[in-house]
Amino acid sequence: MDIEELRNFSSLIKLSLTASLYRLVETGHYKKTAVAQWMSYLKANANPDFTQKQGGRRVEEWKYKLAKYGTRFAEAYSAAFEQDKIDDYEFYRISGIKPKYQADYLKRAPLASLNDAEDGADA
Repeated sequence: MDIEELRNFSSLIKLSLTASLYRLVETGHYKKTAVAQWMSYLKANANPDFTQKQGGRRVEEWKYKLAKYGTRFAEAYSAAFEQDKIDDYEFYRISGIKPKYQADYLKRAPLASLNDAEDGADA
């Protein structure tokens, strides 16, 4: 795990360093051992996600859901929605994702990748 690389990625996709680290592990760009390295880093240093004195701007809601649930969760439940095996209320009970955020998360999360984040930076 390279802290500067993590900072750059985090800044690019506008997520916390911790959420970005988990995203990189989930996508296979970092090994699972990076989580232990991050925890060691946090024990030795203040958490850089909480050292800012000013508040940050809120990012799109689906990105928070992506950081929490990942892409596979969205893929599995998108299929269930498409086959009418689950409705928005059941999905809310399972996930805690409010119905007004479900469609956006389920549509965008499976398509999210590092390439999408890089493309968005050029726009």
